[in-house]
Amino acid sequence: MRKIPTFEEQVCAWLDDCLKNEIPTDVRAFAFGINERELCFVIELNGTSEFNHNCSSWTWSEFWHPSNPKLCVPTTVSCGQRKRCSMRLKVAIMDYIKSGIYAQRLTNREGIAIETLDEGFELISYTSLAPRRRIFNQ
Repeated sequence: MRKIPTFEEQVCAWLDDCLKNEIPTDVRAFAFGINERELCFVIELNGTSEFNHNCSSWTWSEFWHPSNPKLCVPTTVSCGQRKRCSMRLKVAIMDYIKSGIYAQRLTNREGIAIETLDEGFELISYTSLAPRRRIFNQ
């Protein structure tokens, strides 16, 4: 019997696929969008041309998408709750940042956030003018 991958393993494999090709240098930050469909949550990765850690409008300046931009996650993974899906995605992204194959392609930009229409955005990581990266705890 084949093992069903965990949510975190699904996100890791999806990010490997999304980030395997070079990212345009114009991508300043990444926004993970979560939308709810009838039987699943759809997670999208978007590269943005703007970034401002104090406001969320930058998350709408999308101009780059990987060739496989969406990951469908059954609502059962998060008990049908978008907030819970967002929390699980954050944990999976933090794990990827620590040990993902292409983690550097994700972290060498100015910021990373998760955005949902009803809850706004949550900043996961950003760089200030100083060279140190701020990664928020889980």
